Amino acid sequence: MPVSKIARMLAVTEAITGLFYMAVLISRLVSVYSSTKPAAENDNGDER
Repeated sequence: MPVSKIARMLAVTEAITGLFYMAVLISRLVSVYSSTKPAAENDNGDER
């Protein structure tokens, strides 16, 4: 546990930044992979 107030503030800021980084990274990966359709769905023979 950090002793000084500045060290505590930096430790909390680092933890929050890491949490947001992981949340953005995971949401970005989910959005990239959920927007692409498998090749079997795209080539089903129906031409509209």
